[in-house]
Amino acid sequence: MAPEQLLGEHVGFASDLYSVGACLYFALAGRKPFEAKSQGEIAYALMQLEPEPLSTLRPDVGALGRVVHRALSKSPAQRFESAQAMHRAIAEAMAEGPATVDAPRHSSTPTMSAFPARATATPTSYVR
Repeated sequence: MAPEQLLGEHVGFASDLYSVGACLYFALAGRKPFEAKSQGEIAYALMQLEPEPLSTLRPDVGALGRVVHRALSKSPAQRFESAQAMHRAIAEAMAEGPATVDAPRHSSTPTMSAFPARATATPTSYVR
């Protein structure tokens, strides 16, 4: 949830980009930008705290970490002006490569082998 949404202010594309930033942070760090035990603590963190820098958690993310943190800016005006602008920033960050260590390169197209198989999962096992 973007800080402006918590305050009941107008939400728009900038709020969506905040959510994209939160998802990218989770994907890269393996944890949420803010960990809390109560809704009050989460509200406080959203309004007052900054997430731990990705560069601390994952030095190999390089410039991509700066893109994610810009998307997580408290002020909508400090986020990207559009999804296309964020996409360009991500592409540029990925082109720069890792800042401090060599990360393994993977195919940009995931394959089914990238996902663990479920022995008991069948299309009808979810329907009762």
